[in-house]
Amino acid sequence: MTGTTMTGTMSMEDRWSARDLTGIVLAGGAGRRMGCAKALLTLGGRPIIGRILDGLRPVCDDLIVVTTEAILTALHGTGAVGEEGSFPNDIRTLTDEAAIAGRGPLSGIATGLAAAVHPWVMVTSCDAPFPSAALIRLLRARTQDADIVVAEVAGRPQPLQGLYHRATAPVLRRRIAAADLRMMALLKDPAVRVNTIRESEWSGAGVPDVTFTNINTPTDLEEAVRLAHDLPISDPV
Repeated sequence: MTGTTMTGTMSMEDRWSARDLTGIVLAGGAGRRMGCAKALLTLGGRPIIGRILDGLRPVCDDLIVVTTEAILTALHGTGAVGEEGSFPNDIRTLTDEAAIAGRGPLSGIATGLAAAVHPWVMVTSCDAPFPSAALIRLLRARTQDADIVVAEVAGRPQPLQGLYHRATAPVLRRRIAAADLRMMALLKDPAVRVNTIRESEWSGAGVPDVTFTNINTPTDLEEAVRLAHDLPISDPV
């Protein structure tokens, strides 16, 4: 852990009740390697983004999708999310403000943090179709003396499946203003304290490997379809 205190020290009772967590899905990427915006993909006959939201809903009572106007229009126009072609009422949709738009995941996270109802926010991306309640529980348990909590896979932190405190928003905006948009560099910023959960720890806690599956190419999508055939939307809460 590095940096100075941002969030302070709170008791477990102060930090959490059952679902006091905001969930953010980053869905604004162009998907160049995929050939289309990944937010528009379907998996097993249902939209990937809907699958992710369903996986977050049992542990998050505040849900936000950060996307672009073009993608939002496409989602609504195709009926990909809900029966009437729109998101359910419990989901807010946001687009980045002009000053930070188009700056990758950092801008999406900053936008979501600014709108979050709760101090802690679970961030995931729309190309990670297998959300894990077990992972979220483990991340929540490691927020003491931290501003960001992430898991590690093969020695590499996974910042797009992590918990962020709202107090990190100014750090993200500072890095955006400096045109340093690297997620890994954010985790090394001295202004934030990062708790990292080692692979042996999350694996021992029952978090399935498939949780960290990302869909970046058509080949990845084919593999995800195969995995989804035998998997539930999310593991039990």
